[in-house]
Amino acid sequence: MNGMSRMRALVLNLPHTCRIYRCYRCSINSPGFCLPPLELLYAAAVLRESGLQPQFVDAVAEGLPLIKVVEMVRKWAPDLVVSIMGFEHLTEDVDAANAIIEQTGVPHYAVMGYLPTQFPNDMFRHFRGDLILRNEPEQTLRALVGALLEDRPVEGIAGLAVRRNGQVALGPARPRMKASELEALPRPARDLLNMRLYREPFLGTPFASFQAGRGCPFRCIYCTKTYGEGYAIRSPAHVVAEIEDARERFGVRHFRFIDDTFAVSLPWTREFCGRLISTGQQYRWVCLTRIDLMDDERMRLLRRAGCRRLFVGIESGSQKVLDHYRKGYKADDIPKAVNTARRHGIEVVGYFVVGSPVEEESDYLQTADLITRLRLDMVSVYPMTPYPATSSHLNSAEQVDFVLYPYSLTYRNRRVSNVGAKRARDLMKRSYLSPLFLLSRAKWVIRYPAYSVTAVRAIASWLLTGWRRKRKTLL
Repeated sequence: MNGMSRMRALVLNLPHTCRIYRCYRCSINSPGFCLPPLELLYAAAVLRESGLQPQFVDAVAEGLPLIKVVEMVRKWAPDLVVSIMGFEHLTEDVDAANAIIEQTGVPHYAVMGYLPTQFPNDMFRHFRGDLILRNEPEQTLRALVGALLEDRPVEGIAGLAVRRNGQVALGPARPRMKASELEALPRPARDLLNMRLYREPFLGTPFASFQAGRGCPFRCIYCTKTYGEGYAIRSPAHVVAEIEDARERFGVRHFRFIDDTFAVSLPWTREFCGRLISTGQQYRWVCLTRIDLMDDERMRLLRRAGCRRLFVGIESGSQKVLDHYRKGYKADDIPKAVNTARRHGIEVVGYFVVGSPVEEESDYLQTADLITRLRLDMVSVYPMTPYPATSSHLNSAEQVDFVLYPYSLTYRNRRVSNVGAKRARDLMKRSYLSPLFLLSRAKWVIRYPAYSVTAVRAIASWLLTGWRRKRKTLL
């Protein structure tokens, strides 16, 4: 390519027949919410910083079918397309990207995500594009664009996997970014979004998402972590400045932190909350955290700073199962933590994992009893899945069949999978069909009647689906 002005780039959140949310470490069905694809917004910002004027399309949020996306790509004729691929939805994502490549002839197609990162060689057997951005994509994408603009070879770029003439070349691993490098990244290109399309259940709009830190320092055996176990977090001042910028430019006062685990460091949390409170703005936001980070001081600080909801990986009511998952806390700590958050006016959404091979009927009943006693604001229950390259997969590889494409991950003993799926469905029914739950959610119906109808319809459809055919994820 000769000259920067001639290179065109498109950042594309691939279409899907269902409303789904993709990020590096997972993809989930999300009928009740629509989160901005933050990692793709960072990619668009890097392209812009490199001197390009990228197009941005969120086909999921805009409800665009594949045929429409193909027409748009053919019309724009980009030299480079960048997308993220999901987990359980990998098959559909690969098929969609391949259709775009075949029908438009786009010269370069780069994808990122957990599975492409972990299995680049296998990925290239099915994905017809030529580039994989492994692990953290921004610095690799910047180097890639520089090489393309200057007609230099892209093979050997750290963090990049390349296919040329049927041969795959893996560049050296790129070190994880430090906090200072995270702060040096351009802010996500939120101006390319239609902000009205995004929402969090029972929060207002316009809505945005932020990421204060990357990675997770904890050792849960089943987690696919954002870029690994190393943990890097931006300074509180830097994060608050980005929030304030989003408010001033886009009117954002409602948002979600997509960090794997929020409020890990108490000193960081103190400074962040203090700075956010000192803005004098009325923010309402949500985040993900852990039971052992829900102490009285953190809950008080988060609530004063505007936190209204916590998504918490509770996982099980059985100490034996919690120890197997390496959660690092006691089952007896769970009610106290949830009550502490509630006492400070913070809603709690509980995530649970059932059907582990070590989970007996008595362990499952302890979890069922815990859910009943906690009376959580929302519940999401998942069958235990030993995702590839996690500790749970490595420890049970002989018990699991994994195929990248078409994506399939099942226990060889189908009874284990069936029991997990059935228990997940039964616990969801127990939670959402409880008269106490329905009565307690009347406030949501009053404040958000239209959205409540949509949420009830989605949950009812999920509950009524036979457990053998049920999608694994809902919230």
